[in-house]
Amino acid sequence: MKTIIILGLTYNQIPLIKKVKELGYRALAIGVGGTEPVAAKYADAWFSIDTSDKEAVLELAIKEKADGLITCGTSTAICTIAYVTEKLSLSDKVISYDVSLNAVYKDRFRGIIPELLPKGFFSSTFEDAFDKSENLSFPVILKPADGGGGKGVTIIENNQKNIFEKAFHHAYDFSYNKSVIVEEFVDGQVFGAESIILDGKIYLLAIADKIISPPPHCVTLGVAFPSKLPEDTIKKIEKVNTDAINKLGIKWGMTHIDMAINRNGEPKIFDIGPRMAGGLIASKLIPEKYNYDLYKAAIQLSTGEMPDSPQQPNELYYGSRFITSSKPGILKSIFYNDEDVNKYKIENIRQLVLNGSEISNIKDDSSRLMIFSSKADSYEKLISNLDNFSNKISIEFNE
Repeated sequence: MKTIIILGLTYNQIPLIKKVKELGYRALAIGVGGTEPVAAKYADAWFSIDTSDKEAVLELAIKEKADGLITCGTSTAICTIAYVTEKLSLSDKVISYDVSLNAVYKDRFRGIIPELLPKGFFSSTFEDAFDKSENLSFPVILKPADGGGGKGVTIIENNQKNIFEKAFHHAYDFSYNKSVIVEEFVDGQVFGAESIILDGKIYLLAIADKIISPPPHCVTLGVAFPSKLPEDTIKKIEKVNTDAINKLGIKWGMTHIDMAINRNGEPKIFDIGPRMAGGLIASKLIPEKYNYDLYKAAIQLSTGEMPDSPQQPNELYYGSRFITSSKPGILKSIFYNDEDVNKYKIENIRQLVLNGSEISNIKDDSSRLMIFSSKADSYEKLISNLDNFSNKISIEFNE
């Protein structure tokens, strides 16, 4: 029996753990947390190890005779996976360690593909960052050079020093390598490009329009695909996606690249994840759109097997939404009617936090309380289904 190590213990990893076990493999999960994390009970065993601690993960992989390592929704874990996979020669069909560093760390890929990014820079000190910000057009966004999940991200409208300093230190605190990216904020349509790369051949599976929470934080609240952007814009996105993957040297695996359309109608990259997207897009929506098991393909790549290639998509539109709270409190329940589920063709409903948990208003991806999806034969009907069901959901708090 093969042993697969899953890096991460959040809700994102639950379907991945289930897929490993469905294939008849042993599933070991790792992550940090004082009490048993939500995904732990689905694994055959779990270990309290930081997913960024590559030496500790290597030690576990040797001890447990791992055949492959995978993750979903967390980019920094990809560097650990690449490191351990190379050290143990587990697979020649995953991203290399050097390439993973270039793709994950924003201060590194900024030097490789500057023409594909908004104008900006990285810095390790507040004074240096504030001085350099005079060369940028505001608003600007500050974020950790090695962050993810929306953590440490702030958009600021002007270079008022005290506000800039607070935003800088917020990003700095979430950075492992203590480096902060400052770049011009692209206030245009945001979308994600989801691809699988097999021996250098890029299969662009989805260009998904995104709903993003308003400043000062940027949290994805929904996706819908295929995108309704104009055809000429779609072609530009395809080229930027291809150029980024090729220039970074990614030959194998998944990519999740976030972009936005600037005022000149050009797509600019603001984040790269050499991994599968979180939420439902990789676990449910793309697989149904293409009749293609993306999780199985990722597991096969992790063990050195060559998966099948994606085939032609169907004609339907797919999308998902997250529910968040506009105020903090102790969650009592999230309520909706089964009649509305049926009426609006809602699927894959998943509560992301336990009742009794302390919740906050929107700060980062961890602020999302619930996710669900729908599909329809038109983009407009899809959005209507998602909007209408969202409006029927109520969040109850303990007194």
